[in-house]
Amino acid sequence: ISKEEWMAWKQDRPTQEYLAYLHRRRESIKEEWAQRSFQAETDQETRMLSYGALGAVSLLEEMLTLEFEELAEALGYREER
Repeated sequence: ISKEEWMAWKQDRPTQEYLAYLHRRRESIKEEWAQRSFQAETDQETRMLSYGALGAVSLLEEMLTLEFEELAEALGYREER
């Protein structure tokens, strides 16, 4: 994949809709957390639910902000691609 292909993919309408969904999902989880939706019967269960929500938000944030250079480095792409 080239940087140009990456940029074209990012601008594609289905990609934009998918990224918008990821953004809405991230915000939804944050709102649920703020409304204390991740409360459970025990402190340990509550912590586990909160950690799960935090992990989901973190992953969604990483997916939403991923730059071509990060992907290229992670996949071992060379500059000439």
